[in-house]
Amino acid sequence: MRAGRWIRLAFCALFFLCLVLARSAAVSLENQSLSGLCTLTLDSERTGQDGADMRAAEQEKERPAAFVLWGQQTGVFVGNQDLNRSAICSLITLWGDSSLLYTANVPLAEEDREGCLIDEATAMTLFGSAAPIGSMVTISGDQRTVRGILDASRPLVVVRAGLQEDGMNRVTLRVPEGSPLRQAAEDFALQNGLFGQWSQPGAWAGLAKVVSHLPVVVLLFGVIVNLLKTGYSAQSGRIQFWINILLAGGAWFLLLWLVQFRFQFPEEMIPNRWSDFNFWGRLFTEKKEELLQSLAAEKTVVEVMIFLKVMQAGFFGILALLMIPLLPRPATPAGLWLSCAAGALLAFGAVVFLDSGLAHDRAVWLTLPAGFTGRWLSQASVQRSLAPAIFRKKSGRPEGRTL
Repeated sequence: MRAGRWIRLAFCALFFLCLVLARSAAVSLENQSLSGLCTLTLDSERTGQDGADMRAAEQEKERPAAFVLWGQQTGVFVGNQDLNRSAICSLITLWGDSSLLYTANVPLAEEDREGCLIDEATAMTLFGSAAPIGSMVTISGDQRTVRGILDASRPLVVVRAGLQEDGMNRVTLRVPEGSPLRQAAEDFALQNGLFGQWSQPGAWAGLAKVVSHLPVVVLLFGVIVNLLKTGYSAQSGRIQFWINILLAGGAWFLLLWLVQFRFQFPEEMIPNRWSDFNFWGRLFTEKKEELLQSLAAEKTVVEVMIFLKVMQAGFFGILALLMIPLLPRPATPAGLWLSCAAGALLAFGAVVFLDSGLAHDRAVWLTLPAGFTGRWLSQASVQRSLAPAIFRKKSGRPEGRTL
């Protein structure tokens, strides 16, 4: 019995670790503000002058859209001549709003054509330091000054393009708030004579959020179902029935609050005419083709980092989901208190030692306490509902439900 209890506690800790890793990946994508972004992979390369022309056209609009024109080269030599060190990185050349692509501790000014940003691992390789601000590096024979450090998991260098510099074959656009995403993106492409395949990074961030919340949804939904079943099968009367209904309703609203559910429907998924019965079929076909093309297309470092986060959220979210039946069920108030305290302690350790960005994540802090409390309430309700029936059997009274 004691060995089985320790095994269940071990599964509880493993479940929570998987949940934290899944939420960490999803939250990191949410912090990149990918919602409202569209990326167009162009049929041909563009120059910095093309970016300047697009900027001038946008400035004439009442609500200009932020965008960045960019391209990637792989296998670029980056060196530190003073220390005779070198590294092979991916090089992103861009023109426009760089914040749409990456996060860095110091932004690269738009007029800065002599600076660069490098990731922390490359900085350690070249300088033996994670903060070589102001140091010089050689990028394909050109001298550049390190302005800041990128938040990147792959070797990466970012520089700004000159007006005559080419090699940029992608445009990432942030649609003005309140504008239909796909329609605004297509209008932008049409106005600037751009042709290619659109993708939506925000859709991948949304997918990561959904799969990372799956364990939370399944755990609490199981609690809701148990409470409803117990309420409808209660033998102790109307009061027990309504108590369980209220508890199930509270668990439902707690679930919506934990996963930060919003009653919003994307505008692109609303037909212009309700009589357009082929709308949903066309939309499904478009989304399927867009997904298949984005999976099959050659990916840049920026896109690879997004995909890796989505895969991490999916893998650990499903793994945590499979361990839900193995979680312990508190049988006494003391056991419930200890289980909730252990859940809070695990959450504190995850924030301190794994990812401080989860400090404000509701799911990390409250999933285990809410799940344990719900399971205990279900079990206590069963015991309370069975007690009158047992008493009636012993006393010879007829059984029956009084509702």
